[in-house]
Order: sequence, then C-alpha cells, then structure tokens
Amino acid sequence: MQPAAKAGEQPGAASSRPPLPAITVALPASRYSFVPRQPNLLDALRSEGFDLPFQCRAGYCGRCRVQLCQGEVRYRQQPLAWLNPGEILPCCCTASSDLTLQLPEAVVATGGWRD
Repeated sequence: MQPAAKAGEQPGAASSRPPLPAITVALPASRYSFVPRQPNLLDALRSEGFDLPFQCRAGYCGRCRVQLCQGEVRYRQQPLAWLNPGEILPCCCTASSDLTLQLPEAVVATGGWRD
C-alpha cells in the first residue's frame, strides 16, 4: 500500500519533505555521524545511545546543554535557561542545518553510543 499523496502530488510521487540534517558528535579521538529519525535533537541523540541528562524538556533547566561547534538550530520557543555563547539545549530545538556537537565530558566518558 502506498502512502496517500499530498495536495498537488501525484500518487506514488516522492515526498517533497527535505531529509533531516546530519548530526556529528565530536568525540575525543573520532567523530560519530548519523541522520536522526526524529527532529527533536535530544530524542535523536538519546536514540543513538548518547545518555544526555535532561529534566524539563522545555528549555527551563539547562540540564541538557551541549556545545554547538557548527551549524544552526531552531527553537520551538526561546529557552529560559541561561546559555553561554555556543551552547544549545537539545530538548527544545531541531537542526536547521547539518550540525557538529560537543557533548559534556561525563556523557562521552561513559562511551554509551553504538558503533
């Protein structure tokens, strides 16, 4: 069974939805790249085995903060947590472009990602 076509699309036509941007995590000795299956950045990282801490999922607490090395994100709403320059809150943003992130050392030290 084929998915229903959108208005103005021919049945069976390729979707015009652009693919999700690639995410690269800078690790101490390498890089790990993946294309997320969901747009929420926190969910995407956790689904790849990165055990990022979080609490509020709304940008209030700042618990999930990571360093954005390259790329751009879009927030559903502006977070209330204090952010230093170059930091983002993956709980409440999506990637607007390909991203390179640096995670907190405690997350990287656990080695909790899949090879």
